[in-house]
Amino acid sequence: MTFVADAMAPAEYARRIVAFAQSSKNVPWFWEGNFATATWFLTTFLSKKALEGIIGRAIKGMTEMETLIRGSTLS
Repeated sequence: MTFVADAMAPAEYARRIVAFAQSSKNVPWFWEGNFATATWFLTTFLSKKALEGIIGRAIKGMTEMETLIRGSTLS
């Protein structure tokens, strides 16, 4: 799965966000986009460590980035 290829078009995303913001719903946040439901589920029901593991595997280069941030050397 590629996130960019499966992403919602920016114009559609903007239309939905503006429509929600102008609605009478009074909530501190809202979820919108192609991966909103999956993201909500993961952030609600999984621990931070599990979520980082899933996202780290889904995004190429995250292991290398973590290594650079933590100051370790790659083996």
